[in-house]
Amino acid sequence: MLAAAAASFCVVQVSAAEEVGEFRFLASLESAYTTIEHAGASITGGSSSGTFSVVESTGGPFVAGAHHLATCVVLVRASGGEVEIEAPCTLTGASGDQLYVVSVRDSGDIEAGGPGRIEILGGSGAWAGVQGTCSYDATYLGQHVVSVAECEWRRP
Repeated sequence: MLAAAAASFCVVQVSAAEEVGEFRFLASLESAYTTIEHAGASITGGSSSGTFSVVESTGGPFVAGAHHLATCVVLVRASGGEVEIEAPCTLTGASGDQLYVVSVRDSGDIEAGGPGRIEILGGSGAWAGVQGTCSYDATYLGQHVVSVAECEWRRP
């Protein structure tokens, strides 16, 4: 009985200690892509790199005014009017801490842009254990892409 009471006390403490918050960011990236035709689809791959700047935040590991380097690998598959875009990215802060995210889009393209979602997968240092989601909108200006995102995060 005492063990059961202690276990439920620990669960309450863990859930009460969960950190949560929201932030908004602006990303400005330069892209280098190659496109091939493959099995009836257009496949594009390459890299994007640039900056990730937190413009608003409720606090926690996402500090308003902080700027980070972003490096992404982008894969796009377009076929029959449908598009699948996936871009795993590593964000690196001035301290060397890294945050891992994956951007996903199934509308728009890599010329006109469009809305998408980002999964926050965790990281190192200040971002260790952080998870979350963002909604974003991407705009392409030639080889440059600018994204604005609204995010929610938690650290269980």
